[in-house]
Amino acid sequence: MHLPRLKLGIPALPVDADGGDPSPSLVQALASSTDLAAPVAPYGRHLAAKTPGAPVTLRLHEQTKPRQQALAAFTKAYPKGDWVGLSHLLSRMSADGPGLAKARGLDLDAINPDRLILRLCRDPRVQHLDVWLQLNLPSLLAPISGASQRLDHLNELREAVLRLPHLPADQHLSIAETSIPGTDRYADVATDRVYCEVKTVREPITGWSGVTHQVSEAFQKFRGAIDDGREREAVVYAALDPRLRTGINRGAVRLVYQHGWVFQRRRDNHQVIRGDEFWAPLLEWLNAHTQNEPPANPGMRQVDRLYLRLEGGPGADFEREGLTWHRRR
Repeated sequence: MHLPRLKLGIPALPVDADGGDPSPSLVQALASSTDLAAPVAPYGRHLAAKTPGAPVTLRLHEQTKPRQQALAAFTKAYPKGDWVGLSHLLSRMSADGPGLAKARGLDLDAINPDRLILRLCRDPRVQHLDVWLQLNLPSLLAPISGASQRLDHLNELREAVLRLPHLPADQHLSIAETSIPGTDRYADVATDRVYCEVKTVREPITGWSGVTHQVSEAFQKFRGAIDDGREREAVVYAALDPRLRTGINRGAVRLVYQHGWVFQRRRDNHQVIRGDEFWAPLLEWLNAHTQNEPPANPGMRQVDRLYLRLEGGPGADFEREGLTWHRRR
């Protein structure tokens, strides 16, 4: 099935042999509403997209070199892709960075969107980044969109890049939403062997319970999934509340995070009243909810692994065997 797709009246960017820098000439791009048949991916879904704000003039020589490289690599990998829209999105995401770094304790290098796009475009195993852009661009550039919403999708890119070093040379990774057999839902990232749903906890957390809602949402994606030979994984990104480093007052106690533990100290004399390993209670929560009859969330019995990626602290990995979850890290 072919759905309409935005046709851009622009020439392909001239790039070097390695997909590096585009020529520094001024390129004028007029976004057209003419329909163009989109290529059909082996799995996933396609939605028509239109780049807001056309016509657009891009002065490539005014872009930073990493941005030029990212756009050139995208154009080389996806000659009919919406590189004008991508340029706008990268600008928005880059502008979000300092605020996210301050509020969430993020490493700016880890969330550098130019580097993420460049890495994905230069790996021939990665597929459908143009479809990912087509699907998400209208909402991410809408006036009501904010840094938190764009962070959701930025973490999808991060997860895709994170999986590349462990992906066999003869396999592929799709960044476009991929249909989960047996459901009417889609996984954010998929390889030839794995379906992966990526969630983000937008507000910084002070304890393990801050992730349970998004963990449940990720599991829900796989409710009713049938086995087609691929494994199913849920990934949740969260940020440790930066105030935990110095301490958060809670009545007569003060919560302080140190080396993967949260300690409750008396505010008057700083005596430690209690210490909890950050992720240990989550394992109890997983098993209690999975072993319920009926289970609190049916998807809990259909997900094979759960990864918690915590900014500013150690994450955790969990794996399910039957009705029992085990912590692997």
